[in-house]
Amino acid sequence: MNALQHGLLAQEALLPNEDRAAFEELAEGVRRRYNPVDPLEHELVDGIIADLHRLRRHRKIEAGVLTFLYHRLRSEQAQVDAESYTNVSATSIPGSEVFDEYRPKIEISDPQRHQKALNEQQQHELAQRSEIAVLGEIVVRDSTHENTLLKLSVYAASIDRGLSRKIAMLEQLQSAR
Repeated sequence: MNALQHGLLAQEALLPNEDRAAFEELAEGVRRRYNPVDPLEHELVDGIIADLHRLRRHRKIEAGVLTFLYHRLRSEQAQVDAESYTNVSATSIPGSEVFDEYRPKIEISDPQRHQKALNEQQQHELAQRSEIAVLGEIVVRDSTHENTLLKLSVYAASIDRGLSRKIAMLEQLQSAR
């Protein structure tokens, strides 16, 4: 029963991209540390494990948000840089004066700097697709682009308070044994 219960905790706590072995190592370490002996202690230890895992996830999400936003901003800056070396004008298409048709004429004032800016933009766009940046983008999109990091901090503080309460309650129960 105990192995089944531990397996269910991992199943509930883990997202598809999270490392089951790292979670189980955390869980085993916490169980060894507190050595629960009854159902209430087991429940408190499971809560501690879940909260510690959420705090780990929070740190990863926070890094993801910052990574995603950094690369998105740098990509936008590189695009602006590339555009600064581009001049677009219109020239009429010969033989089409009746219809006033125009073809854009694109001139690159500094081809090397233009290409360097395009390459930088591409690098930052690719970096936005990294696993950590995608995790950050999920949070950014979900929070409708308002106060994402503040919301994450509030969430982490709430988990931390719950974790502290669980640890205190467990230690109090264990000291009364």
